[in-house]
Amino acid sequence: MDPHRILKKIGLDDKEIDVYLALIDLGPSTISDISRKTGIHRPALYLLLPALQEKEIIAISPSKKRRRYVAASPETIHRVAEDALQEINSLVLELKARVEQGERKPKITFLEGRKGIMSVFEDVVTRLDKDDVLYRYNSRKNIAEAGKYLPKNYKELRDKKRLGRFMITNEATKNAAEQSIDKTIKIIPKEFGLFDNNITQIVYKDTVAIIDYTTETALMIENQSIADFQKTVFKLLFSKL
Repeated sequence: MDPHRILKKIGLDDKEIDVYLALIDLGPSTISDISRKTGIHRPALYLLLPALQEKEIIAISPSKKRRRYVAASPETIHRVAEDALQEINSLVLELKARVEQGERKPKITFLEGRKGIMSVFEDVVTRLDKDDVLYRYNSRKNIAEAGKYLPKNYKELRDKKRLGRFMITNEATKNAAEQSIDKTIKIIPKEFGLFDNNITQIVYKDTVAIIDYTTETALMIENQSIADFQKTVFKLLFSKL
């Protein structure tokens, strides 16, 4: 059994281990004794020994003459290891909490250009599973340009997965949209304006994607709570139209 490998696991370094093992073999010893046994120079020992005392790995042996050091009983190593394990367990809980907190924070991605917008649709059709649903606001000004932002395999994958699609849009877009049993469309009443802001918002999985076709920019927000909130708002509006 390699004591160095094991003692390192409770936080001792090589020199500290050498000192401890030397005291196990020597018994109560002076700094000179320890230096001769370990080959560690005295100035370094003056730093090591107090650190080992603080860790309760060694102690000072009662003596009226020269100061002598003694190794703590081997059972002390077991207690030190248990203390270290408790600290590790507490740290693990703290790190898990930080991870969970980090996962709850929205991940925001900003995209530009035609390829950036295409990557949004790529993400939609790739991440959604078979028979999943997406919710979409579409206020396009020119529906004829819609195809240039879609990946080549977008419609094929969409139809293969039989994705359910609910859309709120304007009358012109509804009239130009292809008919499908997987798609249900409702329009914004004319009294609320033309709804031609040239912006699309898609809500799917844990993501809300907003596309501005005028500036060819897109924003993706990945957060389950925000996505769920937007789905609820969409469904409420959809039910009222």
